[in-house]
Amino acid sequence: MNHVGMSLLKLKEPVYFLNNEQYPVKLLFCIAAIDHTTHLKALSQLTRLLSKKDNQELLKETESLAQVRSVIKAYSTN
Repeated sequence: MNHVGMSLLKLKEPVYFLNNEQYPVKLLFCIAAIDHTTHLKALSQLTRLLSKKDNQELLKETESLAQVRSVIKAYSTN
């Protein structure tokens, strides 16, 4: 059975979208969809996770894979 997949790339140094220092990016997410609709749940969960500034900072700053997994798992249901 195929499932929606998601990957996270965490950068130690930001990249700047549009070559503009006003847009530093340290977290990049990629969603691998299996059809036209199932990825929407994953996108909704990711949006809820990132809507909390504390979660963003934790993902950017932690060196602990266990902490990253923990915060993602907290938003991976319903």
